[in-house]
Amino acid sequence: MANPDSALNILNHLNKQIKSEPESTRMYYEVLLCRAQDLCYFTHKSDETMKKAVEYYKDKKEYDKLLQAYYCLGCIYRDFGDAPEAIKSFQKALDLIKYCNDNAMKARIYSQIGHLQQITFSGKDALNSFILALKYFELANDSLTIPSAERDVALSYKELRQINKTKKYCEMACLSANKIKDKKRNADMKLGISQIYFCMDDYKGAAKVLQGLKENSFSKQDKPAYYLSMGLIYDDKDMEDSAIYFFKRAAEIGNSFNKEEAYTYLCQIYKGINDTGNYIKYMEICNEISTENLVKSHDKEVAKLQHLYNYQRTENANKQLDLENARNRIIIFLLVAIVIVSVVAILLYRQRGKLILQQKNRLIEELKKQQETNTGDKAKVEENPWERFRKSDIYGTFHRAVVNGELIYKSEQMNGYWEALKAATDEIFNNFSMKLTAICPSINEKERKLCMMEKLELPFTTMAALLYTSPSNITNMRNRLCRKCHYHDPNGKTFDDFIHDL
Repeated sequence: MANPDSALNILNHLNKQIKSEPESTRMYYEVLLCRAQDLCYFTHKSDETMKKAVEYYKDKKEYDKLLQAYYCLGCIYRDFGDAPEAIKSFQKALDLIKYCNDNAMKARIYSQIGHLQQITFSGKDALNSFILALKYFELANDSLTIPSAERDVALSYKELRQINKTKKYCEMACLSANKIKDKKRNADMKLGISQIYFCMDDYKGAAKVLQGLKENSFSKQDKPAYYLSMGLIYDDKDMEDSAIYFFKRAAEIGNSFNKEEAYTYLCQIYKGINDTGNYIKYMEICNEISTENLVKSHDKEVAKLQHLYNYQRTENANKQLDLENARNRIIIFLLVAIVIVSVVAILLYRQRGKLILQQKNRLIEELKKQQETNTGDKAKVEENPWERFRKSDIYGTFHRAVVNGELIYKSEQMNGYWEALKAATDEIFNNFSMKLTAICPSINEKERKLCMMEKLELPFTTMAALLYTSPSNITNMRNRLCRKCHYHDPNGKTFDDFIHDL
C-alpha cells in the first residue's frame, strides 16, 4: 500500500514461479497482483481469473480474502465501464465487512461506490458513501488519502449546490493537505481543491488555496493547470499584464487542450482592453488549435477501436480455427469505422472553418461598433416575461420531469416537450435561440438544451437526468459554453445570470 510500484515489480517477477505453487498461493497472488495494478492505475482487461478467486474463497469460506476478491472484481468491472456490475461486486464486499479489520480497505470500498453513484446520477447516495469513506480513512489515520476523501465530499456538496458545506470541506481538505510532507503531492492536492472554487466562481477562495505555492512545487503535468489558475486569479483582480503572462506560460508548455483554453482566455482579455490586433491574432490561433483538437478527438476514438481489436485478437489466438471468420468481420468493421470517422472528421473540419470565418467577421464588426459607441438601444421586451414563463405549462412539465433521479417521460414525449420549450423561450424572451446562436455560432444541440434548462432554473441533478449524463459533466459543459461564448465578467456576474438576462 505504501509503495505499489515496487510491489507490482516484485509480483511481476514472480509470475513464472507462482505457476508451480499450490492453488491457495496462486489465488492470493492474483488478488495481490490486481490490487497493486489498481493502485498503479493499470487498466484491467479480463475478469476470468478474479471470478475463479471468488469461487475458490467461497468454497474455502475464507471471508477476509473473499472480500478483497470482490473488491478487485468491482475494480475490474469499473474499468469495463459496467457500473451496475461494479456496484454489485462492491456491495458484496460490504456484506463481508465484519470480517475485515482494515479500515483503509473499508474506506476504499465506499469511495469506489461513491464515484460510481455519481456516474449513475445518485447524488445524495454518492455523498453518503464519500462521508463513510472519509470516516474510515480517518480511523485508518491515512494522512495521504484523507485530503482527497475530503475533496470528494466537497465536490458532492457542490453538485448538490450546498455552497457553505462545499467550502467547509474544501477548507478541511486544505488543512489536511498541509500535513503532507511531500511538497508536490501537497501542491497537486491544493490545485484540485482550487478547481472546485473556480467552478463556484469563487476566485478569492481559489487564490487563498494556491497562496504561497510556487511553480516548482508542481509536477510537470500539473504546471499548465497551475498557470491557467493563476491567470484566472490575476484576471479577476484586473491585473491584465500578470494574467497574460500566466496564460502565455500555460500555452507554451501545455498540451493542445491546455493551449486552446489559454488562448481563449487571452482573447477575452484583449477584447476587454480593446486591443483589436492581439485579439484577432489570438482568436485565429485559438480557432486553429480548436479545429485540430476536434480532429484529435476523432483519432482517439479510432485508436480505441484499434486497441480493442488487438486485445480481442490476442485473447482469441489459442481458440479454434472456426473463429477466423469472426475475426475477419471485426477487421472489416474496424476498417469501415476508420473510413467513416475520417470522412466525418474531414467534413467537420471544413464546416468548422466556415463557422470560424463567419464568427471572425462578425466579431471584428462588433469591435468596431464598440469603439464607436458604448451605448445602444435595447429591444423592447414584454411586461413581466419571467412571471409569464414561470406560470407556463412547459415550465411545470420540466420541473416535474425527474423524480428521485429518474426521468418519468418517454423519449418520444421528451422530443415534443423540447420543441415546446424552444417555442416558449423564443416567444417570451424575444427569439432567445436566435440571440444565443448569434453570440455562439458553434453551439451544439445538447448545449442549446442546457441553456434552455438554465432558463428553467433547474438543479444540476435534474439537468443531468434530462441529458442522460452526470452532474460533473453538466459543470464541464457549462465551462465549455463560457469559453465558446467568450464570456467572462470580472465584476462577478455568473454564467447563470448571463443566460438569465439573454
